[in-house]
Amino acid sequence: MRRLFWVMSLVILCAYGSAQASTIVDFEDWTGDNTERTLADSRGFNFAADPGHFFIIGNFGTSGHRLVTRADCSVTMTKVGGGLFDINSLDFREGGSAGNTIITLTGFFAAGGSISQIYTLDGNTDTSQTFHPLGFNALSSAVFQPVDAQITMAVDNIITPEASTMILFASAALFLRRRPRLT
Repeated sequence: MRRLFWVMSLVILCAYGSAQASTIVDFEDWTGDNTERTLADSRGFNFAADPGHFFIIGNFGTSGHRLVTRADCSVTMTKVGGGLFDINSLDFREGGSAGNTIITLTGFFAAGGSISQIYTLDGNTDTSQTFHPLGFNALSSAVFQPVDAQITMAVDNIITPEASTMILFASAALFLRRRPRLT
């Protein structure tokens, strides 16, 4: 009974921790102007264009910022100072281009290898669509790229769990590991 109490306590703590300890990369901390650039930082993550340029646009001083690429531009996301990260969800949007934009999200694992998913947007340039990629865990980098070189795209609200959440889950797993009984 005591073990069940601790198991339930850890489950609740993990659920609370995962809901509370996430970084939302929404570019709202951006203080620069909306000129073309190849590098930018937001909420502890680096963003680099290759090839080409991107803009961080929005109503400066208010909300609504997002990263918008130029045509034929991919954007690589890494953690400032290195380190691993997960992507739990993100918003994509057509960056002013008409038609159904197709975007490839590729994650690169620190241990080698990669994972990719393709997203087809609905053609509405006025609203973003939220996607929940599966398996994008323990990444050293992620790349967002439109499939058509003539299309622009926007990315926003990238949700990445904090390291404290990962530590909490690891602690719970270690605690729940079956221990031999002394008789």
